[in-house]
Amino acid sequence: MATPADRSAKFIGRFVNKIDEKGRTFLPARLKPLIYARWGHRPDLVLAVMGYDRCLVLVDRERWFENRARLDDLDWMDRDASRLRRLSSLAEEVTVDRQDRMTIPTFLRNFAQLGDEVMFVGCEDYIELWSPGNAEHDLEELLKDAGDVIARVRGRSEKLASEAAAEGDVG
Repeated sequence: MATPADRSAKFIGRFVNKIDEKGRTFLPARLKPLIYARWGHRPDLVLAVMGYDRCLVLVDRERWFENRARLDDLDWMDRDASRLRRLSSLAEEVTVDRQDRMTIPTFLRNFAQLGDEVMFVGCEDYIELWSPGNAEHDLEELLKDAGDVIARVRGRSEKLASEAAAEGDVG
């Protein structure tokens, strides 16, 4: 397992690469040094369905399992919790070969509607993989709703900060 060297490396930008007949694609040249800086050389990665968009998320294995561990505290009898856990069946561990390629499994290519191209979208601490057409459509929708999205996220952040401050006052 690769050891991350620099968690401050951030993934930004959008890059389109070809997918060959075996489902392999090269890591984008501009993302490759960041991937290796953040996740180590020849990293252990997880490629998974995001759950709410027709894209895939690429993240290091350690972070994937840290994030999934949060589900351990949820009641397995709860329908929504069970459905969230089921998303793990739509994940696959992937490796990067000596030629800096990774194979996107067929079921994940089908889910993300990938043809012979994939768009890598840097999302700071993880990478999304989209079909180029779906990525452009999603970007158009995001730009229409950007103000509302920012307000909702800012509101959630402020609520979490005030709850954390309240907990600090109690203890």
